[in-house]
Amino acid sequence: MLAQLRKLESKLKDIVMDRIAKYIDEKRDVAYLIGQDKAREQEQTKFVTNLLEKLSLTVEQIADITGVSVEFVKNIKQKLSSDR
Repeated sequence: MLAQLRKLESKLKDIVMDRIAKYIDEKRDVAYLIGQDKAREQEQTKFVTNLLEKLSLTVEQIADITGVSVEFVKNIKQKLSSDR
């Protein structure tokens, strides 16, 4: 009996969530947008880090290639220097 109730509860939750989803646009949700921004920054950081470690490019060249600010690249370079 408990298993049947749990199954029913799960189905009911799915139905409710499907109906709510029609009215909610996740792309306008603040938490969703913050998560996207953080993910984008992590990817940029990884890309800049790889360029700094593997190529002999100037900070300005890396900023131009990656589309980030010179300050962003300098901060990552400084962090890499302090980690060593």
